[in-house]
Amino acid sequence: KQYENFIVGYDEVGNEALLTCERTAENYFKLTYFKKEVLDKYYSDSTYKVEAMRISNNFFSLKCDNNNSDYVVVFLNDLSRLPYEELIHWKGYNIAPDARMALSYSYYNTMVLGNWSHGAETLDLFFKERFAEYVKKWNCKFKWDLFKPLNDIQKHVFKGLHIPTTENISTFINQIEGLALILIDSLNDRELSKNITIEKEDKSIAKFQKYLAQHNCPSTEIIEFFRNLQSLRSGITKAHRFSKNNKDAIKAMKHFEIEADLSNCIKSSERLFMDSIYTLNTLMIHFNL
Repeated sequence: KQYENFIVGYDEVGNEALLTCERTAENYFKLTYFKKEVLDKYYSDSTYKVEAMRISNNFFSLKCDNNNSDYVVVFLNDLSRLPYEELIHWKGYNIAPDARMALSYSYYNTMVLGNWSHGAETLDLFFKERFAEYVKKWNCKFKWDLFKPLNDIQKHVFKGLHIPTTENISTFINQIEGLALILIDSLNDRELSKNITIEKEDKSIAKFQKYLAQHNCPSTEIIEFFRNLQSLRSGITKAHRFSKNNKDAIKAMKHFEIEADLSNCIKSSERLFMDSIYTLNTLMIHFNL
């Protein structure tokens, strides 16, 4: 078994202090920090699963704190569980800690104090937890799926959804396409069409709006979000050429506060996840889920 040295802080003269990740009593509670970009490898490979407190595949499982916006925290001893080639990957993103860095509330409460708490704190991970919870509760109550089950390829899209770790336009575009697929394309038209009046030109969003109106559910912000998300996908994604004459796309970019040159992908990505979470929360509250 090969191990690597990682930065755990500073020595008495201010130089970076290194310790081996081999499991020893000395480094049992030592923390080590990494750039958030260390996760990109795992988000882009469908064989991995990234959760709030763990990264795993069929060959290893690493406990880590993914709940911070721009860094990942791992107990040094836990790195010893990784294959050596994975240690090399993590070492490339290892950074020295600063005063603001710490374990998230959920991770500290669960891993240190032993009190299980809801895992996800970042918007992307929280959305995925909430979506899975929502789908399960809706089906349990109504015996049908509002969002049709995802096939294997679509599940990979869902697993890969995340806030860009850098101002990466490609990752942001993937998020737009993924959310539109999961929230709009997956609407269950057959069930939504029951007991409502359908016009010839009605698409999924219009049917969803009529369904919500029939059940007295506040829908203005939900439908506005869906329509802007749809316009965003048709205006700036890889499958469509962006045009300044596309008024709907321009309106959607203003709604989500997206810069014309897509230079604020992280902030815009957070807004998309916030609106997605708001939609699920509104539905869960109104339909007593």
